[in-house]
Amino acid sequence: MIRGIYGFNIVVKDLEKAVKTYEEIFDVKAQVLEEGLDFAFPGIRGAQLNINGVKINLITPLKQDTVLAKFLEKKGEGLYLVSVEVDNIEEDIKTLKEKGMVLTLEKPKEGRYGKVTFTHPKSLYSVLLEIYQPSKFDKDK
Repeated sequence: MIRGIYGFNIVVKDLEKAVKTYEEIFDVKAQVLEEGLDFAFPGIRGAQLNINGVKINLITPLKQDTVLAKFLEKKGEGLYLVSVEVDNIEEDIKTLKEKGMVLTLEKPKEGRYGKVTFTHPKSLYSVLLEIYQPSKFDKDK
C-alpha cells in the first residue's frame, strides 16, 4: 500500500520570502514548480525543496476563487497537504474506501507527473491526504 511519505505542501502568502527562508534553513536550493506541469490542478504557483528524498512544496494560489485561496484566507499559512507514494493507486483507493476514507475524486487524475487522488480533509482530522503514484518521468528525477 503506502510506500512512504512523498512530501508536504505548505501554503504561503509570499512565495519568494518563504523560499528564501526555507533555502536558508535547510541549506537546499528550491526548484520552481510550473503551473499546469507540476500540479494536478491549475491555479497554483510554487517551489520545491528536496530534503533527503522528501519534497517540501511551498505553494501559493494564483487566483482568489480557488480552494487553496479559501484555505489560506480561513486558516492562514501552514501545512496544507501530506502526500504519500503508492505503487498501485487503484488498489489503494479501494482499501482506503473500505477503511472509511472519503475521496474527492471518483477516479485518479492522471498526467505527466503520474496519478493522484485525495481524501477529503474531514476523513483525516482536517488533513488533506494526497495519494500519489509517480509516473516513470517522476521516478527518474
